[in-house]
Amino acid sequence: MTKVGIEPNQYETVSLPSDIEQFASGDVPVWGAYINAFAFEVQSAGYEINIISPDVYGIHFNGDILITTDDFITKHPDTVRRFLLATLKGWKYALEHPEMIGSFVQNYQPDADPDLEVDKMIRTLPLVNTGEDDIGWMNAERWKTMEDTLREQGALTGPLDIEQVYTMQFLKEIYGK
Repeated sequence: MTKVGIEPNQYETVSLPSDIEQFASGDVPVWGAYINAFAFEVQSAGYEINIISPDVYGIHFNGDILITTDDFITKHPDTVRRFLLATLKGWKYALEHPEMIGSFVQNYQPDADPDLEVDKMIRTLPLVNTGEDDIGWMNAERWKTMEDTLREQGALTGPLDIEQVYTMQFLKEIYGK
C-alpha cells in the first residue's frame, strides 16, 4: 500500500476467514487472496472482481516455501532430500495430471468440489511451472528484492545475511546443477 501512496492510517486491516459472503456483501472491499484459490472461488461463485497484482507494483515474493532449521539440515540431510524429492514428485505429477487433483483433494477433504479443485490446479500451473526455472528453484535476486521490500515496510529491521536465509544445496543435487 505504501508503494502507491496509501498510508496505514488510511485503511483498516481486518483478519477474516475465507468467507465469500463477507467479501460479496462489501463488508470487506479488498481481500488478499491466492489468485488460484480464493479469488478463483469468488469468481466461480459468480462474483466479478478486480485483481490487483502485487507484481505490477514491484512486489515480487516467492510463494510457498519449504522451511526447516540449519540444525535439522545438518543432522538429517537425507530426510530433507527425500522430503524435497517427494514434494517435487508430487508437483510434477500434479502439473502433468491436473485432472486428477479433484479426487486427491476429496480424499482429504470429503466436502471439496472436485471440479473446482481441478480448475484451481489448472490456474496454478503457470504459477508453478513458469518456464524460467525448474520447480522450486530460487535465486538470490528475488530474495534480495524480498529483503528490500520488508525493510522498506519496517517488517525487517535487524541484520540479515541473505545468503544464510535459504539453501540451494538439495535442489542443485536433484537437478544436477
